[in-house]
Amino acid sequence: MQSPQGTSNRRTSPTSYYCFQVDMTLRVHDLGGRIVEVPIRFRDRIHGVSKMSQAIVVEAMLRTTQWGLQRRFRRRTH
Repeated sequence: MQSPQGTSNRRTSPTSYYCFQVDMTLRVHDLGGRIVEVPIRFRDRIHGVSKMSQAIVVEAMLRTTQWGLQRRFRRRTH
């Protein structure tokens, strides 16, 4: 995957939908984009069951930790 500036993106593997928002926020930040918070309101579930599984929670924890460590310890070029 190439960024708009033509540099290679280091996060090329697909993420689950639960990691998507964090992944996209990091990508926008890395490309110098503007990030704003837009509050959303969720209603309590009345019917059905959550699709959130333990595997999704573990993936989100591992991915965000991995991205944080990569950002913390990456070599700075300037």
